[in-house]
Amino acid sequence: MSAPDGESALQVYQECRDRIDLVILDLIMPGSGSASGLQKLLEINPEVKVVIASGYSMSGSQRKLQREGPKPSPEAI
Repeated sequence: MSAPDGESALQVYQECRDRIDLVILDLIMPGSGSASGLQKLLEINPEVKVVIASGYSMSGSQRKLQREGPKPSPEAI
């Protein structure tokens, strides 16, 4: 499944979360990308599995998201 912007992606996730095992979140996605999109996903499902991706080098806010954002599950360590 894919979405053209953050708001659409959140709607798809809300409607289909039982069929979604992993979310790939583009940090530069239009609309709710980056930290706000991640926060909204976590509000919908605190156990959501997310891979954060970007084709750009990381800015300060993106580095902060990496440090403070979701942590790997114990099984992944």
